[in-house]
Amino acid sequence: QHLHEDIDYFYDYFDYTQCVAFVDMLLSIEDMALFGLLNSENNVRELQYNLALHHRICLTFSRIQDQLEYIRHSHGVIVIYSMSGEYVFDNGYSRYYGIVESLKKSQAKIWVVTGNRKVQSLDYVDRVILIPHIHGNLSYLIHCFNDLILSCYLKTRKSFP
Repeated sequence: QHLHEDIDYFYDYFDYTQCVAFVDMLLSIEDMALFGLLNSENNVRELQYNLALHHRICLTFSRIQDQLEYIRHSHGVIVIYSMSGEYVFDNGYSRYYGIVESLKKSQAKIWVVTGNRKVQSLDYVDRVILIPHIHGNLSYLIHCFNDLILSCYLKTRKSFP
């Protein structure tokens, strides 16, 4: 029951202009990477694989050290999947690896896909794509988001020469 409510809520309240912006970015920016940790990394890999099947290659790295190295030197767009927001918050884990410091110094545009509204208040995040939910079934909802992105990407790409 809760899962159905969350899925319905996602499709009713997701800001579809965010999907369009994401796809526009995919079509216009070459220097683009997708990052995440743990379950979010699995979701990043899913989108990366699905896009690669349709000839759009996105970089990603599993090791946090490699992700941070890329963040430090990129001038493109970095999309971070962090359903909890913990990847981009100042906490013990991020202090250990210097994540927030790297994000603040990066010349890349930082986008975050998250279920946590508090990420919207971070001044070093350029765009937040909020995954609306009621019961916190974010591991399912991120699949819905990825499916929306792929669907919109394929539809938009067909309209290009």
